[in-house]
Amino acid sequence: MRLLIFITLLLVTSVSSASIVDASTLDGKVIFGYQGWFLTSNDGNNVGFRHWSKNFDSMNPNTVNIDVWPDMTEYPVSATQKTDLVLTNGKPASVFSSTHPGVMDLHFKWMQNYGLDGVFLQRFLGEVQDGRFFNIRNKVTTNMRAAAEKYGRTFAIMYDISGLNDNGLLDKFKNDWKYLTETLKVTQSKQYQKHNGKPVVTIWGLGFGHVDISPQVSLQIIAYFKSKGCYVIGGVPFYWRTGDHDSKSNFGAVYQQFDALSPWAVGRFGDSGVKSALDVRVTDKTLTSSRGQYYAPVLFPGFSWANMNKPTARFNEIPRLGGKFFSNQATSILENLSAKKTFLYLAMFDEMDEGTAFFKTASTKADTPVSPAFVTLDTDGQKLPSDFYLKLAGQVTANFKKASKTSLRSQ
Repeated sequence: MRLLIFITLLLVTSVSSASIVDASTLDGKVIFGYQGWFLTSNDGNNVGFRHWSKNFDSMNPNTVNIDVWPDMTEYPVSATQKTDLVLTNGKPASVFSSTHPGVMDLHFKWMQNYGLDGVFLQRFLGEVQDGRFFNIRNKVTTNMRAAAEKYGRTFAIMYDISGLNDNGLLDKFKNDWKYLTETLKVTQSKQYQKHNGKPVVTIWGLGFGHVDISPQVSLQIIAYFKSKGCYVIGGVPFYWRTGDHDSKSNFGAVYQQFDALSPWAVGRFGDSGVKSALDVRVTDKTLTSSRGQYYAPVLFPGFSWANMNKPTARFNEIPRLGGKFFSNQATSILENLSAKKTFLYLAMFDEMDEGTAFFKTASTKADTPVSPAFVTLDTDGQKLPSDFYLKLAGQVTANFKKASKTSLRSQ
């Protein structure tokens, strides 16, 4: 009953905060992951409909790559491109390019309006070795800095090392971080996220079973960023502590060297697994606290990647349940996990490929193209507004900040 009342209140109440988010600490923070990787054929990048479509030259019912459809009503027309998809009103459906500054501006305006702290921007280290994508990711980063400063939100770099191996990896990190800090000067932004006086950088992927990077090189990477004065967070496997399932067994020494750990939970459980996931997290937190590390549990709203992985993937694989799944995760953490040396990571702000987006998405089938099928906010039987998950995330952020303040006062 308490959950139902909580969600009902969110439907009629909008969380708003015009204050500038304190970028000096991770205490009390609720941070989104942000992909920024959706491109269009008219955005000047000469790539096409990347991530929107499996065929970059066209976006039609047979090539769609996403499982949730964005609410397109507020995007500037100049940031959009018509596709070969048809809406229920017979008009062509349009999508946005993440490299358009108006898109980033709108997203950070939403963050301010709903009382959200900020994001960790994904930077795919393998991708930026290609000059085209190096320029694209730099555009996104530059636009993000401007929007974060305009709306008083925080941002930081999160490296994703998927697809890479030991060969030249450390030099790739060194060259890219040098560009980010000396040319783009991202860490000099007043809204770049810091902790204990250090700029935050996250490395996602070390220790995962599918990643071909050794513990030795992993330790060198962490040592490098620490030598540059960074606060280094590890986006690590969910079963990092036990070294099984999604984690390699020989990475214990690597995990221990991170300043903070954020175990990847997306796709690991559904609503029936929230309790068992909490058991894992409580034990995780006991260990990280004993070592002086921060802990950042990953919360996600649901999961679906059927269009990207036809015909093998199941549509609406982990249902959102009208907010119940995400709310149950948040409640379990707020009620059972100390807010001391903890921040929350929400996956993801704009991830439509895997159906985990928190930003404004289509409420009903009538708000999406006729074909293919998309996970809309009423898929599980509830009628919800397009901004429902922004409101829900805003309420969780407010509640976590209260818990964090209490924790800090008790120290």
